[in-house]
Amino acid sequence: MMSLRPKGFGVLMLACGDNVEILGIYEHDAKLLSNRATEFWSHIALTSIEVIEYLEKYRPQVLYLVARFDTVGTLCGVSGASVRLGYIMKRAEQMGVRLFIIAVENDLEHLRNNIINSDSMNIMFITKRNRHYDVFMKALIERMSISHKFASAYVDLAPQHGTAQVGRPLPGSLAICPAETGKGIVLWSEPQE
Repeated sequence: MMSLRPKGFGVLMLACGDNVEILGIYEHDAKLLSNRATEFWSHIALTSIEVIEYLEKYRPQVLYLVARFDTVGTLCGVSGASVRLGYIMKRAEQMGVRLFIIAVENDLEHLRNNIINSDSMNIMFITKRNRHYDVFMKALIERMSISHKFASAYVDLAPQHGTAQVGRPLPGSLAICPAETGKGIVLWSEPQE
């Protein structure tokens, strides 16, 4: 009998599809983050079903997804099969993911009806990839590897007051963190140029 990999360990980076822009971002980000985590795996999933299969195989602490969702919050692969964001989030949480990063700009209006309330998983959406993205993401992953706490690492980099963010190297982002009240705590960073 084959034993399962423990839940919630390492970083899994996935690109979904064969879009040239997505694959370029994937290659860039893999170079950026590959030496920032103790365990790091990166794969290109040609189908949305493969995204779920890789998630179930690796059971990572961090899921870093390089993908575009359609106007109803669905991830479509090359084969035409599709999976909604809510289902990916649910499976990610079940597999031990503590941070789910959607690293490509997506229209949040298209995704918001598919975001599930999570008891244990943080989700971060990149709303504006700018010249500060690399510095921010490296610092976030490094701080998390020390403290294991996403919210405190995020707030250290992006204080939750607009004037305190001015001049800091920040991309645009929105994060939802689980809270004891059952409602998520929303954190944000305003893109700085």
